[in-house]
Amino acid sequence: MLDRWKWILLAGGAVTLAFWAGQRTGAPAPGAGTERAPAPPAASPRPIIIERAPADSEPGAPGALGSLGAEELRAIVQEELARAGKPADVAQEDPDRVAARAEAMTQASALVEHGISDGVWSVEERNALRAQLPDLGEREIHAVLSPLFQAINAQRLRLDGPPI
Repeated sequence: MLDRWKWILLAGGAVTLAFWAGQRTGAPAPGAGTERAPAPPAASPRPIIIERAPADSEPGAPGALGSLGAEELRAIVQEELARAGKPADVAQEDPDRVAARAEAMTQASALVEHGISDGVWSVEERNALRAQLPDLGEREIHAVLSPLFQAINAQRLRLDGPPI
């Protein structure tokens, strides 16, 4: 029985020694990793405010826009819009493109109204609507698809496949 206790004590001592050695070798050296970042410089006792009177030619100056006429201002705005890649004037859009967009909007809206009134959104209606979407702008697409998805969500429309 005494031999059994010797082995238990020996095993316990070995485990304790292994744990102690692991703690010693796995830990960083004393003082390592305890450095702190240098403290930020002390703040000045009061903030420094630099004031400068704007010149009349600077943007935001009280008299800066007063010297521009309406035509000069319009030219500046159109120039900035051209730099951004946006059309400066909606009236410059091609009349044929406007007519094609209006026709596509009419046909797409009629397709959606017909599908909603019929209660079924078929593959033929979906394909016809897909053919009209490339001719529409973002607002028109939203205006056409909004009633379609509202009818789908209200379960007033049965789908024969994906809606678009």
